[in-house]
Amino acid sequence: MNDVMRVEFTIEPWSDAGHPPYVSAGLERAQASGLPVELGPFGTRVEGPPDRMYALVSEIIAAAMDAGAGTVSLQITRVPDE
Repeated sequence: MNDVMRVEFTIEPWSDAGHPPYVSAGLERAQASGLPVELGPFGTRVEGPPDRMYALVSEIIAAAMDAGAGTVSLQITRVPDE
């Protein structure tokens, strides 16, 4: 079994004027992890080993909510073996 998990998260409310502070806080926390991060038009994706991902999810949620986010939506997927 592959020991890689993918977390996709969206932080809201969104703004057409750029990243609000709470979006930036969650994104910066993901980037600080040193894991591969992909910023998409509707959310952010990060992949890594389960033990790191479980801890990182908590940190992303806390960073975003502490900075004023109204909602943090998550999708967590085990990356299939290739």
